[in-house]
Amino acid sequence: MGAEAATEVKAQDRLGWLDAVLRGIVYSVLTFDGDGCVTYMNEAAAAITGWPAEQARGRHVTEVLRVEDPVRGAILSDPALWSSQFEGAELRVLPRRGGSVAVEGVCRPVEDEGGAWGGHVCTFRDVSALRTAEGRAATALRDLECANANLESKRLLLQTMFQSVPCGILIVDREGRIRELNPHVEELFGVRSEEALGRPMGDALGCTRLSKGACADCPAENAERCGLRCFANDAFRCGTAVRAETAFEVLSGGRRRTLRLSVGASLGRLGDEELCFLLIEDRTEVHTLRRALRTEVSFSGIVGRNAKMQELFETIREAADSTAPVIVQGESGTGKELVATAIHTHGARAAGRFVAVNCGALPDTLLESELFGYVKGAFTGAIRDRKGRFELADGGTLFLDEVGELSPAMQVKLLRVVQNGTFERLGSERTITVDVRVVSATNRDLQREVAEGRFRRDLFYRLCVVPITVPPLRERSGDIPLLVDHVLARMAGARGCDALEISPEALSLLIDHGWPGNVRELENVLQFAFVKSRGECVGPEHLPAALAKARTSVLLQPSKARRLTPESVVEALKETQGNRLQAAKRLAVSRATLYRFLAELADTGVRDTTQPG
Repeated sequence: MGAEAATEVKAQDRLGWLDAVLRGIVYSVLTFDGDGCVTYMNEAAAAITGWPAEQARGRHVTEVLRVEDPVRGAILSDPALWSSQFEGAELRVLPRRGGSVAVEGVCRPVEDEGGAWGGHVCTFRDVSALRTAEGRAATALRDLECANANLESKRLLLQTMFQSVPCGILIVDREGRIRELNPHVEELFGVRSEEALGRPMGDALGCTRLSKGACADCPAENAERCGLRCFANDAFRCGTAVRAETAFEVLSGGRRRTLRLSVGASLGRLGDEELCFLLIEDRTEVHTLRRALRTEVSFSGIVGRNAKMQELFETIREAADSTAPVIVQGESGTGKELVATAIHTHGARAAGRFVAVNCGALPDTLLESELFGYVKGAFTGAIRDRKGRFELADGGTLFLDEVGELSPAMQVKLLRVVQNGTFERLGSERTITVDVRVVSATNRDLQREVAEGRFRRDLFYRLCVVPITVPPLRERSGDIPLLVDHVLARMAGARGCDALEISPEALSLLIDHGWPGNVRELENVLQFAFVKSRGECVGPEHLPAALAKARTSVLLQPSKARRLTPESVVEALKETQGNRLQAAKRLAVSRATLYRFLAELADTGVRDTTQPG
């Protein structure tokens, strides 16, 4: 075999080897000559273009490899320029089968032996799947960024809430070390966050629980230091939320303070770690005000500092917290409706209606229609349907004043609705169900009425679940100055003028009066005085003549004056350690009478030896 033949064989072998390599690579390879005719195309290029290699060979390259101009959207028609147009660009190949394929590649010119342009070699790859994956990755990244932004927004919101809530938030681990605290805790215990984080609660907060005994998990020697730790220990031990209100002694800045704290402890997780979240509310001011309210002089328009009135205020609060029927007992004019209104206003039904009806003001026929309503045509004059007081009070409170005046027949009808909450309107057979809290009032002794057969026993027990007694004014004469100031201020406010003052002489007359009509009579007297005084200080001359005459008749009774002697007065004052009110009670006279007698003694040169000076 000649040298030329051997060289040709070697060249053929090399071409065969090169063809095998080109068929096996994932990149598409296509070559075309100087005339633009395809000279070679591997299987990857055939798959993209849709032309089998045998059919593509000899065809013009623009017919086989249809490349879309990325700028103009037209098919690239000048292969000589492909080297510059392919470079660094993502192009779209339009396969024979239709559609388009995104490709990246290069197109390099090939020179012949003489240095002239002899065609091109194009290498490119299908990047459609890559672009799809990149698109999905970009979408996922955008979603992740959006989720992160939402998480950051929620984190900032929670951080703002954590920093601004009006109660302390303390997060601790099982060892009692502080993991997080908000500014309210810093302010409450006088600590700084950076100094407290990571430290045991007892060391960082200086808080001692002022209660008997220590918590179960605290050694006796550390009982005084555990403070809030008790709540965290209980929550960890029980696995449930713990809440209590108790007193603590807090040491901050070298100063000890006693605080009334409401503490709630609940568990939560941060990753794999279980933590205790303590919510701490300073109830010191509320507790102080609550104690002050126990000795308040006014409650929901009811005025009184007397011990019986304080007890009444507390009973009203207790009754307001329940839904049980209440009966308010007391003499006429003591303010029973005010008590009923207060029970409604301070109870769970405050948003509902308060409906009042006077049971003693109407005959049975009218009272029945007033309470239960009627339908059109039920009786002459019933030209339309009308709801009764029970329906109007549905969801609220019905106040039955003078309930002791009910006839036996009406007592039976009232018993059913109080017992079952059901009734029918007059002239109707349809049963109506209501949810009404009944508050009754009477100036009668209902127990005696029951004993004498004038009031049903079963109805009495239905109405009298919570009995409240309003004391008569004569049993709390010490409240008269308060009542006078309250009523005069109310009248002045209604008329847009300054509150009137009352002279000591006029006030003494009011204190001495027996007030059979109670607070209502006192209000009438003060209204009269308000009109008569014409804006001046209320004096004895502005009071009703009957009140002044009653006082004069008392002053003119020599027997009463003779009962008081200097010796008996001095003895009574000594026995009561100078307490004039108690001394007046021992002498069976009013306080004002005793004051006048002492003033007369002073005028005659006899001094009250129980007083200094």
